[in-house]
Amino acid sequence: MKIRNLTMALCWGTLIGVSATSVASPTVASCDGYNNADVTLWARLVSGVERQTFDVTVKAPAGNARRLGRTWNVMVGQRRVGALKLSPNADGRLSGSLSFDSNSTPAYRNPGSAPFPRNWPAVGSGTLVRVGNLSCRLNG
Repeated sequence: MKIRNLTMALCWGTLIGVSATSVASPTVASCDGYNNADVTLWARLVSGVERQTFDVTVKAPAGNARRLGRTWNVMVGQRRVGALKLSPNADGRLSGSLSFDSNSTPAYRNPGSAPFPRNWPAVGSGTLVRVGNLSCRLNG
């Protein structure tokens, strides 16, 4: 019975112009950058039909006390979309991140994510992401 229903659904989909593989996969654009002090930047934008997420993370080596607690502006294109602060991990390394999720229900957002800011720019392949003196261009 289930196989027959699936066959009928696939046939019906073909009749109305929908293929079994027409569900769009999310588009992913990401980049990474680093400086001479082993400080790294990683950014990722995932855009789907019903949902979009953006994550940016900065990591610095342990013993980098001058960066501890420092607030870094996060720029996407020419717009400041937020800030992140470097805090120590259990291993002593420093990290900070900023995440946005378009899901309007807080219980279903990725943990630690906020809604996208109102000033979120148009973003695509080649968009510059900057955090402090680190930068990279999204590709994908």
